[in-house]
Amino acid sequence: MKKILFLLMFPIPCFGQKPILFDSLTVSNEGIFMYNQQPFNGIAFANNKSGVLLYEKDFENGKEIKNRNYYAAITDSTPHLKFETQIKDGKRNGLRKGWYYSGKLKFEGHFKKGWNNGSYKNWYENGNLEKESFFEMGVKVGSYKNWSSSGKLIKDRYYQKTTPTSSKLVKRVKYLESGEIISKECWDTEGKNISCD
Repeated sequence: MKKILFLLMFPIPCFGQKPILFDSLTVSNEGIFMYNQQPFNGIAFANNKSGVLLYEKDFENGKEIKNRNYYAAITDSTPHLKFETQIKDGKRNGLRKGWYYSGKLKFEGHFKKGWNNGSYKNWYENGNLEKESFFEMGVKVGSYKNWSSSGKLIKDRYYQKTTPTSSKLVKRVKYLESGEIISKECWDTEGKNISCD
């Protein structure tokens, strides 16, 4: 009864069959999730031992395309979304977002074939941006900035790609909340200190 109650209290986009327990699915030798010997289309869910919604997974033609995890506190009368991830071929692919228990956005990042690819941002619970970085297929590139909880830029680093699978920190600047520069350092891609001019 508890499982049904939690599902009814939280609107679920259902495309295909009604939501079912994840443990009801089987996996074929080809990695396809099956229900009643057919590739599953719809939402599968799991609850924790207390009956609180723990996660949901969306499937299309037996392949997972999205998952949602919840905080699943015993005191929850409605589920609190923790993060949501788009999936392709079993890997993170597309947008991934996370939330604080309060429901405020905590992070947002883009993925491709399981790797960070594009911008990745984190926020303080007060809504101010905490950090922002950029990736190319898992490699940190370009600017990587940090802000204080009051919204002031406190660090700015710059990463230069050196090979398809690596990058080097080539510049780091630290600031006071007033905006005054505390320190500035620069390096070449070999790690040698150079002038920042």
